[in-house]
Amino acid sequence: MKWILVMSLCSFAQQDCKPIPKNDFLYNDWSTCMEVGYISSVKILNDIGKEKVNKLQIGTQIMCYETQGVI
Repeated sequence: MKWILVMSLCSFAQQDCKPIPKNDFLYNDWSTCMEVGYISSVKILNDIGKEKVNKLQIGTQIMCYETQGVI
């Protein structure tokens, strides 16, 4: 089993989410996939900056999906 991380960047103030460009990397387990998602989320929010994150109420949505090992 392999897992792929899918992320979206959302403005909860505007009730809008946009997909973050696809990452084709496959993870060997759910836990690692989710850890990478959370770490990536923190980096993305830091890059956007606290002021903009607060103004637009920006957050990320993450999900790991099971694949057959081929994308």
